[in-house]
Amino acid sequence: MASPEEDLPIDIYYNRLLDWLVDRKWVKKDWQKHTPAVRDLVTAAIMDMPDNETITALLARSYINYFHCTMIVEVLKSTEADSKTFFGSYSSQRMKDWQEVVRCYEQDNLYLGECANLLQHNVNYEIPALKRTVQRCQMKIKDADRKEVEYTAHGAQQRERFQQLCKDMKIEGKDVKKELSKLPKELPSIYQEAAEAMTSTQFKAALEYYTAFVAFILDGSDKQAEHSEAACALLKFIVANGNVTVHQFRTGEVVEPLSDPEDAPEEDAAIGGDAIDFGDDGGIDVGDDGGIDFGGDGGADIDFGDGDGIDFGEGAAIDFGDGTAGEGAIDFGDGGGIDFGDGDAEEDGAIEVAPPAEINRRLLLADSETRNLVVDQLRELLGFLAERLEESQAAVDVTSINQFFGAPNIIQMQSAESVSAMHDAVTVVDSLLTNSRTQQLVLMASSPRFVDRLVKSMNQRLELAAKMEKKVGELKAQRESAKEEIATTNPKLEAMVAQTKELQAKVELAIGKLYKARKVNIIGEINTL
Repeated sequence: MASPEEDLPIDIYYNRLLDWLVDRKWVKKDWQKHTPAVRDLVTAAIMDMPDNETITALLARSYINYFHCTMIVEVLKSTEADSKTFFGSYSSQRMKDWQEVVRCYEQDNLYLGECANLLQHNVNYEIPALKRTVQRCQMKIKDADRKEVEYTAHGAQQRERFQQLCKDMKIEGKDVKKELSKLPKELPSIYQEAAEAMTSTQFKAALEYYTAFVAFILDGSDKQAEHSEAACALLKFIVANGNVTVHQFRTGEVVEPLSDPEDAPEEDAAIGGDAIDFGDDGGIDVGDDGGIDFGGDGGADIDFGDGDGIDFGEGAAIDFGDGTAGEGAIDFGDGGGIDFGDGDAEEDGAIEVAPPAEINRRLLLADSETRNLVVDQLRELLGFLAERLEESQAAVDVTSINQFFGAPNIIQMQSAESVSAMHDAVTVVDSLLTNSRTQQLVLMASSPRFVDRLVKSMNQRLELAAKMEKKVGELKAQRESAKEEIATTNPKLEAMVAQTKELQAKVELAIGKLYKARKVNIIGEINTL
């Protein structure tokens, strides 16, 4: 009768299985030395095999172990039955080869050491490697999906931004540089629209309001009239005369404006014209002693008399040599004056005098200097109206009532609505001259390099969008490649797990036979595959 201990199962941790067999002397420590010889026999036996589906399926395995060899022997018993002798042996060389393989495996339980080592290798390395391959491919697919969404959105955003820039610049975007080069021709119409907006009733009222306010604030000052007239003087001029030339604004002289307002006249920095000739030698004769020779015996000193100040006497005059000067006059010699000579202005040593300044025929709003001045005065006017609007909307108290006591009616009679209307009218003009489109048009007109940079910036958005679309295509290819790899790896993983489970069961039975058919359990991660 079996003892109670013999009925208990034997639990062996899979990673300690080989050590367990060696410790209990079921497998020799040097079992690996004998394995190559057996593997050579298996390789030789495989070279001569019958055409059988079962054998073909077994040989398709990645590794032929002892249990596969026993299965092959069982199949050969049917295929090689005609070679069986009277004594139960087989004359077939195939059978003899495979029986020899099985015998070598069973000697010293060599097959148990190989199978235990194979189990550990599959569980620790082969199966985890296949799982990592699947996981890596799944991560590639996930990342590709995420990046595809990002790249698609980014590419669409760049194209949308390009279209928005084209819309803002009012171009089609087919030939960006050519279309942008034509845009500065719109500036004259923008300036004309701004000049016409300045003639509106509310804009004029704003200027009158501001002028009256400045005059009221400076009431009693000796510069009241000067400052009130100077307040937004350029805006007042444009309201009265329109967008005329800079020269007309500065001198009052009407001149024909440039045919192309964006072509600035070149300023001549050279000084030319007729020069003053101080004599044949080109300079003033200072005499031998280094001073100016005024004639007489006094040398270089001027005698102004005995007094502390300059005494010109009763008939003091400069004597130019005509005999009209009195005593004490400065005598320049017999020449009676400064000799300018008869030479022309091109003689050596002559001093050139600048000609009259060039006439600036640019329109006031087309000239950068006067346009900036217009913008400054518009901002000044807007600031004033914004402050007045805030005050008019604030709570009324005694201070605010008495603040403008005695002021002109144009100041006292303003309401929040009227000030707001004036503020809106001024804002319209300011927006026409300072919005981003107008600023870009001005830069395009004045700087071809700015046009090149703008074209490059806009084209870069299209290039970036195309780059994103290319990346999306690459991601799709990577995703398809990862899916194909998963489709290839999953069957391998499933087959490896199945083979490992099958080998586990056979090893458990084989070890159980060593212990009188006791139940053996190989435990650990091998059971969670």
